[in-house]
Amino acid sequence: MIMFFFLKRQFMDSKFWHECWENKNLGFNQKSFNLFLKNFFPELSLDSNASILVPLCGKSIDLLWLLKQGYQVTGVELSPLAIKEFFEEHKIPFTKGTIGPYTSWQAVDKKLLLLEGNFFELSSLSQKEFKESHLQTLSAIYDRASLVALPKAMRIDYYNTLKKLLPPSTSLFLITVEYDQSKVDGPPFSVPEQEIREFLGESFAIKIRHSETQKSVSPRFLSQGVTSLTSKIYQLKKL
Repeated sequence: MIMFFFLKRQFMDSKFWHECWENKNLGFNQKSFNLFLKNFFPELSLDSNASILVPLCGKSIDLLWLLKQGYQVTGVELSPLAIKEFFEEHKIPFTKGTIGPYTSWQAVDKKLLLLEGNFFELSSLSQKEFKESHLQTLSAIYDRASLVALPKAMRIDYYNTLKKLLPPSTSLFLITVEYDQSKVDGPPFSVPEQEIREFLGESFAIKIRHSETQKSVSPRFLSQGVTSLTSKIYQLKKL
């Protein structure tokens, strides 16, 4: 279950996310591998050397799980502080460079590349930069906390970026959360199934693999009367 403990803010600009990392407002950061990832991601039946993209990756420990499966992992993260903390906490040496508009953090002796910058600029990379980012042979996207971190206007940009970025047959492993957003605003934002089908239905084959309703543990949500949230796992494939 994804839980955030942010103060409410009307516009989710880059300053907001930088402040979250600087002020340690990191309720979205999990300390153990996501169970949905462990239980359902293997069903995609990807090659062991497949290339995986993780948008808005933060310092997610799920990056390590993906690496352990043998995948080539590319993450995109706005905050250099988050990336630096990831490498330091896991004692992974790295080298820094540039790829297009991004600062690249390449792990030494591991198939891990973290791109520091705005996710929405990925589609502007040149063919050479795509290859350097390991996105030219992209097999799947893992999205645990990206889409739900965005208000609807930005989610529409996210959908459009996915449609432009992903080649045919690429898989999208997506975890969303649904709740009564008339009672409390995100993040995490409620992303209804109808929205997924409206904006991705023409470009992706959509399968709901799992749906699970759990009690809310967020004091902010509970204080506004949101006592439960439903997580949904989507397995989508680009047509």
